[in-house]
Amino acid sequence: MGLAILKPKELRREYSAFIQEPKKVTYYTKQFDKMKEKNSKFSFNIWGLLFNIYWCFYRKMLGLGCIAFLLHLGGLYLSFAYGMMWVFQVISVALSLFFGCFGNYCYMRYVEKSIDHGVELEAPLKEKYYKENGGDGAKVVLCMIIVSLVLLFAMAASFGMPTAMTPPAPTA
Repeated sequence: MGLAILKPKELRREYSAFIQEPKKVTYYTKQFDKMKEKNSKFSFNIWGLLFNIYWCFYRKMLGLGCIAFLLHLGGLYLSFAYGMMWVFQVISVALSLFFGCFGNYCYMRYVEKSIDHGVELEAPLKEKYYKENGGDGAKVVLCMIIVSLVLLFAMAASFGMPTAMTPPAPTA
């Protein structure tokens, strides 16, 4: 409800307050405007393509990042435990393509949902809410990288290195 009553200038001011990084505000505001103008969900994001899961955490989209991380982890498990490397590869490519093509849309929805909630708050609470939920999540990304490495090493220690599944050699 709060987002619907904002005029374009007010919405840009809220984007700026929420995203917090001047270069990112310019980039994302331009991308959001293009998507709305074209009524499209597609908007290419190179960082979403290259760093998909970690990009989600960097942008503080924790719910989407956790879902993507669990998919990635499931593929990794199948790769280590059953040698199904192809599943991990398919999941990795799918996540990269999804966040590369639709990451800006996901982020726009996250930003606007957060602004919709923040607009209703009083100034000090809104500033705190935007600081906690907006800006960058460098600390979160660092934690997720550490968690990823620990899980990777734990799987390698438990199952050994993944190998491609090959049929057993025929016996004579």
